[in-house]
Amino acid sequence: MSFPVARPDRRILARRRCAEQCVIEYGQGETAPGVLRQLDLHGARVRLLQRGASLSGDVRILTQAGDEVFGATAWRIGDVLGVRRHSRSEARIRALGAS
Repeated sequence: MSFPVARPDRRILARRRCAEQCVIEYGQGETAPGVLRQLDLHGARVRLLQRGASLSGDVRILTQAGDEVFGATAWRIGDVLGVRRHSRSEARIRALGAS
């Protein structure tokens, strides 16, 4: 018989939990609506509201408050997307390298 093992939370900074409407820009100017669920200095977790959106690569998250979060998709499970954050300058360099 096995018992579940408690794993300590390894995060140094706690993620800010929220439920804020947002829009995710990806690809060639495509957009998808979502709900920003968690946000911290290193990334974000977004629940997608649009089925079938093929998000991959670099993304920009626009919140209702007018904030921008630049990043790259790190993982996706169902309709939940993990974004690894990077700076605006890194986003521009990546965009120039892709074109």
